[in-house]
Amino acid sequence: MRLLEKLVKWKCCFTTKNIAIISSTLAVLIITSIALFTYQLSNLTTTDNNNSLSSPLESAQESSRKTFSVDSSMQPQVSETISDIPITSTDAQTLTETETSKVQPCHHNYRNEVVPPTCSEQGYTIHTCQNCGYQYIDCYAAPQHDYGKYLCINCGMPDPSADPFYALNAWMAKNVPYNEEIQGYEWIYQVGDEKYIISTLGGGDAIVLQYCFGDEDLDLYFSASDFLDTYYSKGEEGGRYLMDKSDLIVPSKPLFDKDFAYMSQEFVEQYSKRIDDTINVAQNQMLSTIGMNLKSFGFPSL
Repeated sequence: MRLLEKLVKWKCCFTTKNIAIISSTLAVLIITSIALFTYQLSNLTTTDNNNSLSSPLESAQESSRKTFSVDSSMQPQVSETISDIPITSTDAQTLTETETSKVQPCHHNYRNEVVPPTCSEQGYTIHTCQNCGYQYIDCYAAPQHDYGKYLCINCGMPDPSADPFYALNAWMAKNVPYNEEIQGYEWIYQVGDEKYIISTLGGGDAIVLQYCFGDEDLDLYFSASDFLDTYYSKGEEGGRYLMDKSDLIVPSKPLFDKDFAYMSQEFVEQYSKRIDDTINVAQNQMLSTIGMNLKSFGFPSL
């Protein structure tokens, strides 16, 4: 019974008038919703269009800024192409600094310093620019001695153009002891107990080459004359040989084979070997160290 009463009440509500009112209300709501949706869509479209228009402009501005950030040497060309973009004071200062920073060539003003050669070092001239410090060297000169009388005044070496007897005597006067017994200077070269000696006599008038060891002794005496006087002794045997300087050769054995047939073969061999040995030591171990040789003393074959 209650259910029937509720159905009667619901039927009374759904009259033609009520249905028309409800339909009108729904229509108004639908139209309003469509209008709101259309308005929102229109706003979104306008925003997208504005964004699409602003992006090219911003890109162009960014491109302009990038163009003016390149090397300053390109700015004059850019200013001609984009003439409507003014150069700022900073850009003008950059251009000015670039122009003034270019290296200008130096007008060299040289000061010359001559370094003279020494006995062992070559000489040269140093040219130095007083403006920029640039420097170069030329005018090389070979090492050379500065000779006084017989000797170089700097290093004391004998003058090869001077008389060799007096030049050697002058060198020995400065470098080796004086022997009162022989009244001359004595230059000794020693190998173990063997002694090789060069002596100058009479202030350089004569020279003696000597060998001394035990009971063995050799003297080679010569002066500015053409002769060489030799004397050799070993034990109780001795001999003397006077020869022309031009005849002396090394080895000297052929000289003894010709002139010393009366001496024992063993003694002759020792005599010639000792002469060869003494000549070699005097030449290569002694005189050569001061720039001299026996040839300058009149021995053409040595």
